[in-house]
Amino acid sequence: MENNHSASFQPYADIFLKAYEGDGALNKVVFGLGVWESYNTDAKYQHVGNNSAWFEHDVTPSVALSFGKVTITETYQFFSSPNNQFPDSQGLSSKLSFDDADLLGAFALHPSVSLTHELDGKQANGNTSKHGNYWEASVAPSYSAGPVTVTLPLVMGFGSQSYYQKNGYAFTSAGLNVAYTLPVSKSYGTWTANAGATYYTLDSKVVGNGTTANRDVVAQGGLGVAF
Repeated sequence: MENNHSASFQPYADIFLKAYEGDGALNKVVFGLGVWESYNTDAKYQHVGNNSAWFEHDVTPSVALSFGKVTITETYQFFSSPNNQFPDSQGLSSKLSFDDADLLGAFALHPSVSLTHELDGKQANGNTSKHGNYWEASVAPSYSAGPVTVTLPLVMGFGSQSYYQKNGYAFTSAGLNVAYTLPVSKSYGTWTANAGATYYTLDSKVVGNGTTANRDVVAQGGLGVAF
C-alpha cells in the first residue's frame, strides 16, 4: 500500500471470458486477466529509475469455477515497481465466495474469504525472507435504485509473521461506494461513473509502520466501461 497523502492515478482493466456455462455441478468457468497501474504524485516516489512517477504495475490472470452459489477463484499475482520502489513479487490467491442473494434478498452480504501465499519475493513487510501467508474475510452488501448502486464493503485482513511483522490481525477497512450507470447506448458498452471513500485502521505492530495504530481515509473516483 502506498502510505502517503498524495494523489495517485490508478488505471486498470479487467477482461473476462466465459469459457463454460451449464446445468451440472460445475455450472460456470470464467477466465480473467487484470492489469493495474499506479502513478504517484508524491515527490518521494519520483526521480527513481527511468519512470519517475510509475509506482506500480500488477498483472493478475485468474480462473473462476462456480458450483451453484459457491465460486472458487484462483489468481496468480505479479507485482512490480517500474521506478524501483520495491522488488518484484509473485503470489497465488485462492478465494471462496458465496452468492446469498436468494437467501437474504436485499440484505444479501455477498461474503467471501481468501488466502494468498507468497511464491517469490515479498508482497508485504515481512520480517523474514520466508514466504508468508495473508488471509482476508469480507462482505459487500449492495443496494440498487434505478441506475444507482450503493455498496458497503467491509474487509478484515490477517497475516503470518513471514508476511507481516507479526502473526495475527492486520487491518480493517470499511467503505462506501456509489456507482451510477450513465445513459449511453449499450452498443458502446456499459459506462459507469463511481465515487467513494474507504476508512482504514491498521495494527502497525503487525504491518510494520512503527506505531501502535494507523488510521486513514482514502477517497476515490473513476469512470469504467464494460463490454
